[in-house]
Amino acid sequence: MLLGAMMLTSAGCHSRSRDPIMARENRAGVYAAVLGELRRESRADWVLVSALLPMTELDSELRDKVIAELPTTRKAIAAFVDAQSRSGDVFRSAVLAGAPWITVSVLQLDSLRASVRAAETNGGAIRGARNEAFWQEWQRRFPATAGYLFLSPVSVTNGGRSALVHLTIACGSTCGETELRLLERDTAGKWRTVRRLRMSER
Repeated sequence: MLLGAMMLTSAGCHSRSRDPIMARENRAGVYAAVLGELRRESRADWVLVSALLPMTELDSELRDKVIAELPTTRKAIAAFVDAQSRSGDVFRSAVLAGAPWITVSVLQLDSLRASVRAAETNGGAIRGARNEAFWQEWQRRFPATAGYLFLSPVSVTNGGRSALVHLTIACGSTCGETELRLLERDTAGKWRTVRRLRMSER
C-alpha cells in the first residue's frame, strides 16, 4: 500500500513538473502557426513586436459575440481573459528562440515614430501626414515587409487541443485590424486556425 502511494505521488509530481513545459510548447506552437498563416495569407513577411499586448476590450456583450461566432465556451473565454492579466508569459523563450521572424521591441517602434516626428519638425525630407510619413520610413527600414503585429497572451484549453489568441496588425496609414483567432491542435501536434473574429479595422 505504501509503495503504491509513493508511486502515485511521484507520478503526480512528474506530471505537474511537465505542465509548464507543455504549456510553453503549446503557446509557442500557437504563435508559430498564426505567424506562418499570416505569412502565407499575405505572401509577405511581417515584423513581430517582441512584447505581448494584452487584449482588454472584452465586455460581456463582446463575450457573447465571441462565443456565438467562433464558437467556443464561456470557460474558454474566461481562461483567455485570465491569460491577459498574467505577467508570467515569457514571450522570448516561448516564441523567439530560433524562430525566423524579424522582430522589433516596443522601444524601437517608439524610437522610429519619434525620429519621424523630429524629421517633420526640422523640415526634413519626410513629408505628408504623420502616419504616411511613418510608413514611408518603415518601408525604407523594413523593405518587402507588410507591416508589424502584436500578439496577445494565448490561452490553451480543452486539454491542450484548443487555443485563443488576439492579433493587432498594422500595415499602413489606413490599413490594419485586430482579430481573435480560435486554433485547434491535430493529433500530430500541429496548430491551425479554424475560426477567426475580426474585432476592429482601420
